[in-house]
Amino acid sequence: MNICLVSREYPPETGWGGIGTYTYNLAHGLSSLSHNVHVIAHTPGEERDYMDGGVRVHRVNARNSELRGLWRLDGILPAYFINYSRRVAWKALELRKKYSIEIVETPEWCAEGFLYSFKKQTPLVVRFHTPTFLLHELNSLPLSASQKVICWLEKVASLKADIATSPSSALAQIMAKAYGMKEGRIRVVPNPVDEDLFKPDKACREELSVLFVGRLETRKGVDLIKKAIPEVVRAIPGVKFTFIGKDLEYMSKRGSVKQDILDETGAAGNLEFIEHIPREKLARYYQKSSICIVPSLWENFPCVCLEAMSCATPVLGSDAGGMKEIISDGQDGVLFESRDPKAFAAALIKALSEPERLRAMGDSARQKVETCFSRSVIAEKTASIYSGMLRA
Repeated sequence: MNICLVSREYPPETGWGGIGTYTYNLAHGLSSLSHNVHVIAHTPGEERDYMDGGVRVHRVNARNSELRGLWRLDGILPAYFINYSRRVAWKALELRKKYSIEIVETPEWCAEGFLYSFKKQTPLVVRFHTPTFLLHELNSLPLSASQKVICWLEKVASLKADIATSPSSALAQIMAKAYGMKEGRIRVVPNPVDEDLFKPDKACREELSVLFVGRLETRKGVDLIKKAIPEVVRAIPGVKFTFIGKDLEYMSKRGSVKQDILDETGAAGNLEFIEHIPREKLARYYQKSSICIVPSLWENFPCVCLEAMSCATPVLGSDAGGMKEIISDGQDGVLFESRDPKAFAAALIKALSEPERLRAMGDSARQKVETCFSRSVIAEKTASIYSGMLRA
């Protein structure tokens, strides 16, 4: 098949966010199955086309599709995203003509496929990640006028797609209700993980080491961690917490979530903060950690969870959203009741007190990744859906 994936994020030029990671893994998984894969992605610089292994990448910039006068309404309308959607539509139509593209997939986030959904010459798939309305709800943030328009654009593009896919049943149910979609139009296909990059190395494992990977924001459960750390440190004085992720200043009245954690826990000696680390070095942090914590208020199908499990590091995750669809409690990880800091602290203390059990769960986690979430497994499932759409 000739496939086009649309993703503003596509590494390394535009980072390793969740959507970019998903697109990168799926593109290379499909390419390894001998499909011809194109990716339309953003560039902050000059537009260009190039090969990334077996994947042909087309970098586009919204500046090349500026609509006259639209920027004057930027406080009301999301001018950049409308322009970007327009540029994506033009590029997708160009690729359709030049490379005989048969199917196009776009994320719902920021409605990248909005204008293509009106001009489409191929079947269109929309991939749900976490829409704007849900993200703001989880972070307890109000929607601006412009963001409300983005929410509407995301909904329209999703409804005009031929089908939608979702990494988890939990998100599929939310989207079906929010958008009035029949659940049969939403196919559940888990996120893939690069099991060759994220692989076990038990020789570097450190005892009593806890890893958090993600932005320091409300929806990721940072407030929960703050409340639990003092209790965990009292029970296990030698425990070490490592935080890898951006400090979101607007999430704190003092201008630093990191400083909030340091001040409110009084456990600076047990804490390490790393704002950014290269992707190729991230696996080492998973490999050496006893356990990875994902205490989010709600998660779709977090890449962090998959990456840790792929490194044979068990995950302590909340029971909200898609994590229940990844972790089998007590077998390949541990689940606790979402939003309950005491339950989180108790589960973490218990897990760290049983190192042999942690190692056994880590081995089971790696086995599950290989069977259920590897790039090849997810690429085959996705290709099967695409093929079915083309036959219909």
